[in-house]
Formats: sequence, C-alpha cells, structure tokens
Amino acid sequence: MTPEEKAAFKKLVPEAVTERELAGDPIEEKIDKPRGTINRSGHQGLDADRLVRGAPSGTEDLFKLYAESIVGEEHLERIIGEARDRCEGAADK
Repeated sequence: MTPEEKAAFKKLVPEAVTERELAGDPIEEKIDKPRGTINRSGHQGLDADRLVRGAPSGTEDLFKLYAESIVGEEHLERIIGEARDRCEGAADK
C-alpha cells in the first residue's frame, strides 16, 4: 500500500462502499468508528454470521484485513477473497 493509497483509505466513508453483499449475504451494517469497548480504527462490515475489518497498518505500508465467520471455513475464505478484492480498489473511490 503506497502512502497515497493509505491516505485515501483513511478518508473513505462507509457511504462510499456501494456494495450490498459480501460472500452472497447482505451487508447489514458498515461502520468506521469504534463501538463500545472496541478501540480499533478502520472500516467494518458486520452481521450475525460474519465480521470483516480492513485498515491500513499504522507502522508499515500494508493493509490489514480481519475476517470472522461462524458459518464455516469455506464461507470465511470467500469473505476474505471478496473483501481483499474490494479493499485493493477502495483507495480509487
């Protein structure tokens, strides 16, 4: 991730994410601020079956992607693949 991409991603707002589905399921919520006791930066999408969070590294020119699924390993791999593809183009929005 270049410094320019990192700066652009930090300016990205949830409304700029126009996709309505991830891994075949509707995206129920998009947030960009920590909630409750969670103190993490970045963008998250969540619903009852999964959580996806993407954020630029604070110390390196890397992008970190975190994903969880209670459905299973295949679902998790699909989430990771689709989220990675979308995050790679997020700085272009």
